Amino acid sequence: MKRSTLPIVFLIVFVDLLGFGIIIPVLPFYAKHFGHGPTSYGLLLGGYSLMQFLFNPLWGRLSDRIGRRPVVLISVAGSIVGFTLFGMAGSFAMLAFARLLAGIMNSNVAAAQSMVADVTPEGGRAKALGLVGAAFGMGFVLGPAIGGVMSRFGYSAPAYLAAGLAAMNFVLALRLLPETNPAHRRTSGPALTFARWKDTVARPDVGNLVLIFFVSTFAYSIITTALPYILLENFHVSLEKAGEKTGYLFFFVGVVITITQGGLIRPLLKVLPEGWLVVSGCFLMFVALVMLPYSLTLALLLVALALLALGNGLSQPSLNSLLSRRTSSADQGLVLGSAQSMNSLGRFLGPIWGGFMYDQWGAHATFLSGGAFMCVAFLISLSALRSVAPAALPE
Repeated sequence: MKRSTLPIVFLIVFVDLLGFGIIIPVLPFYAKHFGHGPTSYGLLLGGYSLMQFLFNPLWGRLSDRIGRRPVVLISVAGSIVGFTLFGMAGSFAMLAFARLLAGIMNSNVAAAQSMVADVTPEGGRAKALGLVGAAFGMGFVLGPAIGGVMSRFGYSAPAYLAAGLAAMNFVLALRLLPETNPAHRRTSGPALTFARWKDTVARPDVGNLVLIFFVSTFAYSIITTALPYILLENFHVSLEKAGEKTGYLFFFVGVVITITQGGLIRPLLKVLPEGWLVVSGCFLMFVALVMLPYSLTLALLLVALALLALGNGLSQPSLNSLLSRRTSSADQGLVLGSAQSMNSLGRFLGPIWGGFMYDQWGAHATFLSGGAFMCVAFLISLSALRSVAPAALPE
């Protein structure tokens, strides 16, 4: 069962992220259609992630108590409704409601990661979680490109396609997904409360890693708000073509993430500990964010985006693996859910910050502020990982 579970989880995560990626290229221009600019677009992105911040640990803890499979099924079914409402939106308010609902129901990352941890020995978790990360990357490879092409048929078309993919994903999970957290291993402890969540992230061996998650994600997600507007203002792409071109850029980012997490990270782990991959990833993302406002040609823009994606692809699965290895099987969902929750908090605040900065001071201030935050994440990773996981960083 262990061998068959991993490809099934991979496929479910891929299809889930494919649907999510399809929406991304049209979102800023859908908001613009209703008369809203970068700040409102940042709120749309941030509201989705705020719901994930609130619900990731709840879904994760629920998967510790009732099993992983029911949580995945419920969340995938709910995403069908979220995407459908997105396509039907006739106002910015309805668009925002659809995004909030989708954020609640798409908070199943912790359950999927916990499934991988359930069936993978400790020594192989970074590789296995890297493959799940590659499924994320592949979703972003194909999703934005498909969404960009579908935007030719209107802003609703990508949403309805995403709803159809979510329905297919539900059938796939219902028929093929096994339960990896059997009844005898489930926790009998209390349901998640704020105090329990706070105690979890306050643990020294968990909290410092979660802090790196938050700061690096906050800085990284600034690009999601600013990149589409760079195409409009710096590259003079027409509004009609902007969704398609944005899709192609996110397609490129997804390719690099997929290559990194699906292939590059495994040989690197043979020569470098996970901690160094986290440090290296944060440094590469810092360099990329500083480069982006000065990338006035397509070639420079692609180099900066490649560095950003490479850094993200190295750091994310390595952080997840370090967290998983420091957690008992009974608390996998809670701890990984808490990490994803702080990840989502970064994706909530980052786009809002990016939209505000872009509205007030333009692209240079937006990306350089992101670089400053990523520098903080880099410094935290250097200091925190030595105390949290001495074996993770060589002397």
